[in-house]
Amino acid sequence: MIMFSCKKTRIVDGYTDRFAYFSGDSIRLYLNGETQLDNFELDLKDLNGKLYERYRIDLEPQKIQNDSAYKNGFGYKATAEIQLPELSSGIYLFDDKIPIVIKPKNSDEVEILILYNVNTQNAYSKSGGASFYSFDSLNSEHSPILSFHRPMSSEGYTKKGLLSNYSEEFYYWLASQDHSNVGYITDKEMEEFSNIKSAKLLIIPGHSEYWTRKARRNFDQFVRQGSNSLILSGNTMWWQARYNEDMTQIICFKDAKSDPALSFFSMSLPNQSLPWSMPQISSVPGRFTSFSVFLNPPQKYCLSPPSRSKLQIFNRSDSVSSVMFPEQPIEV
Repeated sequence: MIMFSCKKTRIVDGYTDRFAYFSGDSIRLYLNGETQLDNFELDLKDLNGKLYERYRIDLEPQKIQNDSAYKNGFGYKATAEIQLPELSSGIYLFDDKIPIVIKPKNSDEVEILILYNVNTQNAYSKSGGASFYSFDSLNSEHSPILSFHRPMSSEGYTKKGLLSNYSEEFYYWLASQDHSNVGYITDKEMEEFSNIKSAKLLIIPGHSEYWTRKARRNFDQFVRQGSNSLILSGNTMWWQARYNEDMTQIICFKDAKSDPALSFFSMSLPNQSLPWSMPQISSVPGRFTSFSVFLNPPQKYCLSPPSRSKLQIFNRSDSVSSVMFPEQPIEV
């Protein structure tokens, strides 16, 4: 007998094979259902609640299959493989709880890039029993290795507990604004300079704490080439982290001497786990502890929101780019 979706059945948790996709990509879903149900209606919506696609999938309860699931992943069986519809770059939710990022198909046409801090969200998520922090882990023991193949909750750090730490309100607010020149990427896209090189402005919201060396060098190159960056939080680029080979894990040993990547003959390794302020790994400046603006050329700019709703970046007379923003004008 075929059972059809009803409101009483829900998805308990889940994750996707990656976090960022292009419009039209195939996506593999790993979902844990409250009960077994055929033809479950899985909705894909934007942050405004607009429905873009409704999929029919077979849902079933799942159990964690791997030991140390925080590090090795939950090991859920794939629930479905679906194709994404045509979507604008942005943040979308499956079943109002599992986020994905849609990247711009042509980054050369995007003036403003928004960074989604998936590294930091993973770092603070205690899903599976551990995070990068002992105070938030079972047995008060943190893990230096965390999997991206697990449900990632930001509960306790954001109002809804869905999106990246200390950024959720910004993402929801930006999605409610009318813009056409904004694209979204995650930390992993920062690994390739080509993903950001053509943008005029890179906005880094909310506690973007864990950066790889490649990402940091690409950020430095972005600013040096004359592009602009707006950092909307403290503790940005605090820890150097790295990925495993297939980028399914993020690695950060808070005690650098315990990092197995260190050479037996040397305690200095470019990719070792250290705060960005440490001389062994740092580029200048090492980290950003508050609101920061990088504007080029280095002259007086004004971030001016007409009617308190729009942030325009310009130098005296020439408009460079604009993005919606709720604050009062700031001169830098």
